[in-house]
Amino acid sequence: MLKALQFLNLSNNFLSGPIPSSLANLSNLQALDLSRNKLSGEIPQELVQLTFLGFFNVSHNQLTGPIR
Repeated sequence: MLKALQFLNLSNNFLSGPIPSSLANLSNLQALDLSRNKLSGEIPQELVQLTFLGFFNVSHNQLTGPIR
């Protein structure tokens, strides 16, 4: 329902658990900031489908895996 969303800033919100792979459905996303939370697990490889994504910040979390 949020396919037109271009910028999403969820930093500093004490979010926990894995990054949902469903974020890859936000096909027009240009900037995603998930920094300074308590996210864990692997960074979903589905996020490589976000071809417009120019800014991606997941610093200060407990995430693993490559960012490609």
